[in-house]
Amino acid sequence: MLIVAIPKSSATSLVSTLGRLHDLPAKQIDMRPKAPEEFQILSDIHRDQGEVSWKQAATLTSANTIYKQHIVPTANNRSVLRHSMKVVLLRDAAEVVLAYRRSLLVGQDSDNGGLQRHFAGCRSESDWLGRAESIGLLRELEAFRQGWVDADGEQLVVQYNELITQPRSVINRIEDYFGLSTSPHVILSKDRYTRGLYGSVRRFARQIPLLRGMVRMVKRSARAAH
Repeated sequence: MLIVAIPKSSATSLVSTLGRLHDLPAKQIDMRPKAPEEFQILSDIHRDQGEVSWKQAATLTSANTIYKQHIVPTANNRSVLRHSMKVVLLRDAAEVVLAYRRSLLVGQDSDNGGLQRHFAGCRSESDWLGRAESIGLLRELEAFRQGWVDADGEQLVVQYNELITQPRSVINRIEDYFGLSTSPHVILSKDRYTRGLYGSVRRFARQIPLLRGMVRMVKRSARAAH
């Protein structure tokens, strides 16, 4: 079962939830394919961007595993996957860029060299959006979204905002699409969901050393005053 996901769309949370509900393994393959010319920046940030072979397509769409991949909608990929059942999870391009920013702020993507190179020196949200536009990332993300929206063939398109606000409804639709049993109770996993509990905990944890330092300073000042 294949989830084709635009980056930063909580696809990891989705596949983790489906895997837990149906006792199925959830994976992402590091295919390291050749980067398509029209998605160079995305390919530098995510290693699973590239042209999918027929053999890989057969693996990704097998029934006993849930796969999450950031597969770009090149002519080859849309052709290879045209008749394969797949869920396509999409999100607004600007929201994806700001999610990248949050992920670095909480240390979630600190090992992503491509992301750090392309956004070196960017601080504010406007900095990030301006850089994303200037290097062509916004264009690539919009091409990712629109390319799958316009694709013909077998697919179920769902939106990030739907998944976050109506998780049971979305997951039940996906279950019906893949022929899985309907789950009456759905709690979306917070794996790598930067606006959820995970991000809040990480941000709080990063403040602990600072808070401890402030407490020590207050104690020293109090002792000095006496």
